[in-house]
Amino acid sequence: MKINSRTLVRLKKVYVADNPVAPTATPEVWTLGQENTGVSPYLGYEVEGYVQGEIVSGKPLTLLRTKRNGVESTGIFQTSTLRAVNPMPNGLALWTENSIYELRIVDPADPV
Repeated sequence: MKINSRTLVRLKKVYVADNPVAPTATPEVWTLGQENTGVSPYLGYEVEGYVQGEIVSGKPLTLLRTKRNGVESTGIFQTSTLRAVNPMPNGLALWTENSIYELRIVDPADPV
């Protein structure tokens, strides 16, 4: 799967990693628009944007964010360090220090 800085992607947290470095937040304690130090995004948290740099184990994934949970919201999103990157149908499964994410290419015809 070819993903570069011009490929719009959707990243969704689907599981909590085993023995996470940081605990997973709940939506009630997650503060949008601020750095949430010491916690990982809550389950179901979703961002859209453009990948900055390579998607490789040993480095965090950084997105130039365009949407957060379906609402336009520009900014930067960065995961914890990637531990594994595995192909899955229509995307990638990403294991980080704290989370497991699904990364999918956004189909321009998909309204969600």
